[in-house]
Amino acid sequence: MQHKQIQNNIMGVSIIMMLLCSVSAFGISSPYWEGSPMTPHAGSTQNVQLTLQNMVGDTDITARVVLINGSEIATITDENKDYFIPLGKSDVPINIKITIPEDAKDGDMYNVKLSVTTLATENEGALGISSSIEKSFDVIIISDKKQSLWQNVADKSSPIVYYLIGGIAIVIIGFFLLRKNKENR
Repeated sequence: MQHKQIQNNIMGVSIIMMLLCSVSAFGISSPYWEGSPMTPHAGSTQNVQLTLQNMVGDTDITARVVLINGSEIATITDENKDYFIPLGKSDVPINIKITIPEDAKDGDMYNVKLSVTTLATENEGALGISSSIEKSFDVIIISDKKQSLWQNVADKSSPIVYYLIGGIAIVIIGFFLLRKNKENR
């Protein structure tokens, strides 16, 4: 009886050691996160790109991406929802189209949530282990009038804005150089 218990303990430790040797780590990044929501206006359509990463481990990964929340405004536009993520890559794109209804009101909030699950490969044997992560972000509708000043400048800026900023920087640098020069005399 005791021999059987020792044998079971050895088997358990062996399984744990095999699982620890097969480290697989992947991640997903997004331009939006908790505290930094997407802020479109009613009736707009925007394309968002999230990226899959496989920076740690020893193997390539294939992961399936499923939209689990927010399907009323979001769709994954990639034809294949299974993504191959080579080891060392941090830029495998997931393309999502966000379409806000025309009748959305200022302050309406939607939550978009994706589930990313690794798929077992044929070389994992009879016991394939997969992992899953979720990524979500809020979409808060704002009126056209509430678009931030910097969004409007970035969207509609002309070279004149850059010349103006550069000119101001040159004047400030010149002022400090002249002041320093006078102090050295």
